[in-house]
Amino acid sequence: MWWSAAIKWLFNTPMGRGVTLAGSVAIGLAVGWWAFSSHYDKVGYERCQGEHAAALAAANADQANKNAANDKTSAAVGQQTADAAGKVIKGADADTTKTKETIDHVYQKPPTTAPVVLGSCVHPVDQRVQDAIDGAVRQANAAGGSL
Repeated sequence: MWWSAAIKWLFNTPMGRGVTLAGSVAIGLAVGWWAFSSHYDKVGYERCQGEHAAALAAANADQANKNAANDKTSAAVGQQTADAAGKVIKGADADTTKTKETIDHVYQKPPTTAPVVLGSCVHPVDQRVQDAIDGAVRQANAAGGSL
């Protein structure tokens, strides 16, 4: 068998012993490199994961602080909006009541116009209607300035 000749050569000749020694050293270096690299890869991976977890925790804490500040701002804006809406609703209720009273007053006592004079373009209106028109004009002028 050629295996037996190869084994005799590896162990019984100076060159065979050199090849055996070099092969053994190479195998030992390869096993050592694999063992240490896998260990350091694991340590590096764990360190990287730890750093990532710490950075994530810090980012989450910062975001929680921002969210708390935004919640306070949102609550303040919501309260201001509710207050403003309350004022608008009160004004709308007052306007609705005033309009309803005006409508009720007009329908209870309908305005009458003066008789039309033949050949005249002027159609006089009831004094209550003219007073309402004049009041609306005065209110509009006061709100927007007179022309």
